[in-house]
Amino acid sequence: MRARKPTAGRGGQAAGAGRSGPRRAADLSDAVSLSEAARLLGVTVRTVQNYVRRGLLAPFYLPGSGRPRIPLADVNALRRRAARGTDAK
Repeated sequence: MRARKPTAGRGGQAAGAGRSGPRRAADLSDAVSLSEAARLLGVTVRTVQNYVRRGLLAPFYLPGSGRPRIPLADVNALRRRAARGTDAK
């Protein structure tokens, strides 16, 4: 039997709870995989995973598969921040 992904993130927040609250299934059309986010940002998947750990991106997890998805709005905001030269810390 496969291990399930944890349902709470840092600070006890539910998975996907971030700056704008929990994500809903309606957001799926405006979300991308980690690899697609990496391609859009021009970085590696590992870098995107580091952004998630640092709280720069807030993924939600698909029901059933548990695969992470990142809202496209969050990816675009990080791209704009990087383009301005703002430190990503």
